[in-house]
Amino acid sequence: MDLMSSAPEMPLDLRLLMQECILALFWPKKKIAKFLLSVGTPAGLVAASDATTTRYELVADVFSKLSARPDRGFVAF
Repeated sequence: MDLMSSAPEMPLDLRLLMQECILALFWPKKKIAKFLLSVGTPAGLVAASDATTTRYELVADVFSKLSARPDRGFVAF
């Protein structure tokens, strides 16, 4: 049995607060991506953003992808 597949989901309000903090602390998208990678987020989850991708979309996408993993992203955060 894979123990990580039964990891609890992080509460939505906590995820939203973490997203807001990241957006408040880091302005350029490059700095947001660099931070996410520095805390252990797999590079494949930090998508290359183009000019139309907003800062919010970048962060929300990473959190969504982390939540969809069997470990619910607890390894990264």
